[in-house]
Amino acid sequence: MVVISGLSGASSLAADLSLAQASMIAVFFSLSANARNLILKASGEETERSLSQMRGIMAPVLACIALFLSIHISQVDISLSLAIVCRQLSEWFSEIELAHDEKGARYASAKRYLYLSIPSLFGSIAALLFLPSLFLPMLFLWALLPLAYCIPGIRRILKTMGHVSIDWRKLIPNYASTFIIGTVVLFFRLLIAGFSGKETAGQLFTAFAIGSLIGSVYEKTIGPSLAVSQSLSKTKELISRAAWGIPVLGMGIIIFLLAAWELPAYLATHLTLFSALGFSLVGGFIMVGAQEIKISLLHSESRDDVFMGDLVANFGILLSVPVVYLLFGEKAFVALFLINSLLVYFSYWLISGRTGLKVTPRLESYLHILTAFAVLAPVFFQLSSGIYHGRLEVYDWGGALGMLPLPLSMFLCFPLILFMHSLRRFRFFSIFTFLILSTMLLGTILSSAGDTFAARDKVLLSLQCIIPFFGLILAEHAGADETFLRRMAKVFLWVTVMIAGMQILVAVVSGLLRLSPDLYLFSIYGNSQYVAVVMVSAFLIGLISLYPLMEFSGSKSPILFLPIMCLYVALSWSMLAIGLLAFGVGVFLSLNRFNKIIGLSLLVGLLAFTGVYGVVFHYKGDFALMKQGSHAKFVDLRERANSLEAPISPVTTPPPTSAGALPTNIHERVSIWKFYAGSILNSDIQGILFGHPKPPPRQQYPSAHNYYLDVMYNFGLFTLLPVLSLLFYTVLSVWKSRRIFADNHYAAALASMLFFMLFVENLFKVGLRQPYSGIYSFFLWGLLLSFLRHKSFSAPKVVP
Repeated sequence: MVVISGLSGASSLAADLSLAQASMIAVFFSLSANARNLILKASGEETERSLSQMRGIMAPVLACIALFLSIHISQVDISLSLAIVCRQLSEWFSEIELAHDEKGARYASAKRYLYLSIPSLFGSIAALLFLPSLFLPMLFLWALLPLAYCIPGIRRILKTMGHVSIDWRKLIPNYASTFIIGTVVLFFRLLIAGFSGKETAGQLFTAFAIGSLIGSVYEKTIGPSLAVSQSLSKTKELISRAAWGIPVLGMGIIIFLLAAWELPAYLATHLTLFSALGFSLVGGFIMVGAQEIKISLLHSESRDDVFMGDLVANFGILLSVPVVYLLFGEKAFVALFLINSLLVYFSYWLISGRTGLKVTPRLESYLHILTAFAVLAPVFFQLSSGIYHGRLEVYDWGGALGMLPLPLSMFLCFPLILFMHSLRRFRFFSIFTFLILSTMLLGTILSSAGDTFAARDKVLLSLQCIIPFFGLILAEHAGADETFLRRMAKVFLWVTVMIAGMQILVAVVSGLLRLSPDLYLFSIYGNSQYVAVVMVSAFLIGLISLYPLMEFSGSKSPILFLPIMCLYVALSWSMLAIGLLAFGVGVFLSLNRFNKIIGLSLLVGLLAFTGVYGVVFHYKGDFALMKQGSHAKFVDLRERANSLEAPISPVTTPPPTSAGALPTNIHERVSIWKFYAGSILNSDIQGILFGHPKPPPRQQYPSAHNYYLDVMYNFGLFTLLPVLSLLFYTVLSVWKSRRIFADNHYAAALASMLFFMLFVENLFKVGLRQPYSGIYSFFLWGLLLSFLRHKSFSAPKVVP
């Protein structure tokens, strides 16, 4: 229907149909749980019974939810929505019945589904083209007729409802996998409609539907059958050869559109549609390859789900819409399906273990070093110009994504997760990240109240906030053993010493009283706001973890680098970094009761304190001016979406204070906290549960200066509760394992640094929301919990 509507020129109708279909997919496909593959793979009937019972129980509820999404969120007519819901119910139950018949070799029975579906489909198409007044009745006929085929299956469901027995352990990862796909389809289309409008979106959706047709057919019908039947090997080879014609056709369309001097009138008026069609056909071919890998994984003996690949790929798909728009503009949307296909293919390829790399101790060592370096290295890239070079302490990227400095960790985090998932599979933090993303997107649906633009802006904010959570998943896959922690501590120590030394050297050579973000080879974005705290915490992890090892083995003690870090924090002018260093040195002294270092540590601390004191008060005017400029915070994607044409200027003027009042930065934070807290307390129940539909005035309130207030304001209690639950679980785990911290310095270092970042830094900043500091903090969080959960406790051993 979407394809026919789009090709006939009814782009707005095609957009409505596509959005209504997306609402149905977000509900029904979300709970499909890769059913056909699981049923065909299973030797008994338990899996089929579990899936059938779940669908029988959930059908009425899901139908109501789908109607609500279609009518109130996608803004589609109620009659059209009802027809699409009926069709989705038919397909939902037909999938189980078709798999049941195929498994039992009842092919004649399966043909009845085609006899019921195909004539009614052509009847609906004919009505749309020639008798529009009959289109809706024919659409209902097409939607309801397949239910006649499902009657035997519905009877089986009703007979077993008295003995409900569901294998949750097998089904939950598959439900999560299809849920993330179905939800992303809805928000992917909402974002496109929000950025481009319904007319353009209708043409894009038509092209995407044509391009995705072969991939959908392969995934739902041909692929599972080929996976379980050896007799169809020739058919598989024939399909593979025939499929090559699809990208050839797509490339031909693209070349024709580029080379033609003058296009026919129809092509000229539907240029977006046919441009997108060319790219989508190429993407459709790639998607078939991706689905072949997925199906082979689902039918393998060692794996029952592809959740990790689906989570990363679909997060990338959702992120691709604003990235493409802000980098290249609306016209580049024609290549979105091709981009999505590549993301899906490489995600499945990486988790499948087809890279050809063998797991060796050397490879594992390289992975450990690369992971630690990627998480910590303060190297930033701009999509428009490569490595970031900026000389200003406060950098305004002006809302142009190509100018936004993005950390190295953001680029390496996702491929590292997928590759390491092929070596060792963990689900705890991936399920938690999926839960957070789900609550954010669900809150977006319920708080936007049908406002497409509000939903679009909030999805953009959700994407920014969820990126750091992947640090949890990376930590879980990196390993919770002491081998990794030792290597990580060494990388942390040397990277921080090198960065601190370089920044001090540049400051001295340049005659500056403060660290410069420009290190000539690269520049550090957010130098004093977030990076200084990360550098100090990483140094302290290296110091606390490695001091016993190096002391006992006769190597040079890492305490010799402490004066460098003291000078670094003094020149950073970051009170949080100074406080963290003092706290960390206190932890270090309490763990290592050696009189010979107490005097040195106190002396260095005193020098650092007097240095900061002199800088702050002797150069009071310069310090105040610099602090005033530091009020410009990270400008998130939603701010660009709120004003797509005009650049965003940061807040540079703090509120005035009277003599003798609180310092300017503290006064500003208190006023902002009062505003956010007051807005939350004065909200209705929907605002408290799911957050506010729109952000506060960004010129007045650029940041909540408190991560937990920020989450509560924007996403509500529904999203904050999982975060607080993880926080409570962490505190409980640390308390239960408190006896090991005196002997295990790895655990002590992680716990103490994480404590400061969660309970101090993020009460004054939103570090957990920033890509660089957020990924680092969540990485430490994941390491500590994995370490405690697996009980890998022992005192550091001497490493030869």
